Amino acid sequence: MTDKIKHLDYIQQTITRMATVSFQVKAWNIGLVTAILAFAAKDRDASFLWAALLPAVMLWFLDSFFLRQERLYRALYDAVRTDDPTIKDFSMDTRAFKDAANVQRLKVMFSETLLSFHGTVLAVVLLAMLLLKP
Repeated sequence: MTDKIKHLDYIQQTITRMATVSFQVKAWNIGLVTAILAFAAKDRDASFLWAALLPAVMLWFLDSFFLRQERLYRALYDAVRTDDPTIKDFSMDTRAFKDAANVQRLKVMFSETLLSFHGTVLAVVLLAMLLLKP
């Protein structure tokens, strides 16, 4: 029983790290886009805003990667918790869960949470492009 608890602890630590990195990616996205918006507004130059699109989209992809990994480890956690016989002791292999519906790459990327956050960031950049257009 203590081995199972330790295994669950390892998985939970990994889930926590994924969630922390996801939060940091969101913070970087807000920080970069805000800085670029400030430069664009200061100079009244919308060309700066094109530079905001690339990191906003790339950080959205990165955030979806970490959310997908978190979901895979949550599936592993649940399998270990319910004593799934296919899971070896202390295994951190999530390949058995990669075909689950809630971990498909595009489904994760366009999940409600990521779409509402990153979609809003992109909408703000696009709105700023329209407002600063000469």
